[in-house]
Amino acid sequence: SPPIVSSSATSSIFNDKKTYPQFLRTVSDDSGQAKALVHLMKHYEWTHVLCLYTEGNTRALKHFGFILRYEVF
Repeated sequence: SPPIVSSSATSSIFNDKKTYPQFLRTVSDDSGQAKALVHLMKHYEWTHVLCLYTEGNTRALKHFGFILRYEVF
């Protein structure tokens, strides 16, 4: 069967190569994106972030925010 290439599927469910052997993505999964965002927050010493996104075909801009809390071991 031909490969399935996605430019927007970020769910980690597709990391299972036994279930999805032909699936390839051009973006990182959600956990990779979260790790990158936390890295940026630590680097720039940001404590609050507002994330903007769109959902579905509505093109309505939505947002959510969170506060970085972490412990150094």
